[in-house]
Amino acid sequence: MIKENKEEWLKIIEKPKHIIDFEYDRLEKTIEDRRELGRAIKDKVLPYIKSLDSDVEKSHFIHKIAGRALIKEEALWEDLHKTKSVIETKEMDVKSKLKDKLVRFDYIERRLYGYLMLYKSSGDEDNSQKLVEKISEIVGQEYFDKRLVELKQFEGELILEAEMNLKPKLANDKEIEILIEELKKDRLKKEFAKILDELALAEKNKDKEKASTLMVKLDKLSRELKKG
Repeated sequence: MIKENKEEWLKIIEKPKHIIDFEYDRLEKTIEDRRELGRAIKDKVLPYIKSLDSDVEKSHFIHKIAGRALIKEEALWEDLHKTKSVIETKEMDVKSKLKDKLVRFDYIERRLYGYLMLYKSSGDEDNSQKLVEKISEIVGQEYFDKRLVELKQFEGELILEAEMNLKPKLANDKEIEILIEELKKDRLKKEFAKILDELALAEKNKDKEKASTLMVKLDKLSRELKKG
């Protein structure tokens, strides 16, 4: 069964979207005016490209964004040379080892927990509670609480990042909605990969009944992911 569906299933659990692609998609969905989108790309996307070590990767993303945003590559390169890397842009006053640890946290989770901390620090209990419910519904209360404790040490940095991304002119609800949908897809992909491993073991052990049950679960998850 795994052999027959291997190509389709590998597409489902493919490598997560690159942070640069994710950030550009987010801006494109929340900003309609092309000139404003161009300014946002300069402020929000180019710092991530600047942080890349490989010139080949930089060239790849510059070419890709130029084509999607209808901006000349020369203009993007010119802006990139004037841009600071993302760590410099965040202006995080934190030791390098803490920076490295923070970067390793899942980007979507980091952004969502940052907004949650921003809401709490500003006394916005209504939005805070709504976001707690949305995140915990997807990841489970135990995981939610554990992650909140882990990220608490970076509260200042995460709030700063949230303030930089939630500008008044952007639709805050739409921004949160995009991140929540991405979090759902990410969790579904992880669950899919886990069941796929269980299926491989069941087939190895010739446990047809268990394999059949797992196939039903995979089919359901596959349809959910395709809807997204």
